[in-house]
Amino acid sequence: MSELRDLLKIRDFRFLWSAQVISDFGDNLTATTLIILIQRLTGSTVAIAGLIVAMASATLVFGTIAGV
Repeated sequence: MSELRDLLKIRDFRFLWSAQVISDFGDNLTATTLIILIQRLTGSTVAIAGLIVAMASATLVFGTIAGV
């Protein structure tokens, strides 16, 4: 717990951490919105599954090349 407090005292780390939290929130909001949009436009669970597979495969392909 004290390590976390020590890290949060570093201004640049707080900025980096905050930016990552906001980015992750935006990514998840976008994914959720896309799923809802596909559901309303098509009503097809196959289309939703295709979207989820496309999002996951992009992460797997580019994540292995680019790294973390």
